[in-house]
Amino acid sequence: MNEIKKNGYFVEAQACADLVGLDLIGENIKLDRVAQLKEASFGALRFVNVFSDQNVKFLNQLDKSLMIALPSYRGKLNIPHMISDDPKLHFCIIANKFFPPEINSKKVEKTARLGENISIGQNVYIGHNTVIEDNVTIGTGSIILHNVVISKNCKVGNECLVKSGSIIGQRGFGFQRDFNNIPISFPHYGAVFIGNNVEIGALNTIASGSLENTVIADNVKTNDHVHIAHNVLVGEGTLITACAEISGSVKIGKNCWIGPNSAIKNGLSIGDNVFVGIAAVVTKSLNDNVRVAGNPARSLVR
Repeated sequence: MNEIKKNGYFVEAQACADLVGLDLIGENIKLDRVAQLKEASFGALRFVNVFSDQNVKFLNQLDKSLMIALPSYRGKLNIPHMISDDPKLHFCIIANKFFPPEINSKKVEKTARLGENISIGQNVYIGHNTVIEDNVTIGTGSIILHNVVISKNCKVGNECLVKSGSIIGQRGFGFQRDFNNIPISFPHYGAVFIGNNVEIGALNTIASGSLENTVIADNVKTNDHVHIAHNVLVGEGTLITACAEISGSVKIGKNCWIGPNSAIKNGLSIGDNVFVGIAAVVTKSLNDNVRVAGNPARSLVR
């Protein structure tokens, strides 16, 4: 049973171990915070991903902290600890469960502007100066931060985070030259559909579809300064890092990594589990499980 504190709560070390299915070695202490490895504090959850004798000496002074450590630390720690093949992952799981960072309370700020026929789920936050246009759906538990624009007919799923300054669902870049060689816009009738547990970074632009929708599937995460053009499909669990550019009608599979400053040419298909390296320029479609880098992007030898 967790003991309630004035400014938070305690969680027992055993509850942390039970959550991730690891054995607790040592005392079942109470924790009330997370901490970095070298922080000299007690009652904290922390992890170590690199072995050194110096780390052992330092950690053994922290008798009231819980350490998640690599197998190389087995038998060397006299503080409460758990042995894990992936300490960082287990730290993330425990920290998000018991010590989640509070971003905002669940409310609509007075400076937000909401259109007509909007559906907003329970426990939603909408930030300052955010504009939600007509016929938008926002799912339960989602957080829309400040100065965001979500255009008409878009959908945001449950437990999503849209960070400040992002623009979702405005018309994409598409022009056709007329008989006098003057560009005229291609009409955009689609919207943007965002799945569940998606994180959209700050200052992202996700363009509406033209004749079909732009779709961001469940568990996708985008970093800051990402551009996703019209009619793009991003598959489940894909990570898109800072300053990546995804051109129109690209189809990206599941669990891909799209590296910083990379660009993907319009109309391409990217398979599942694809790795696109830093600043890669992808000019051809890619099969499942390939790794590419360079300009133009070429396969990497494992």
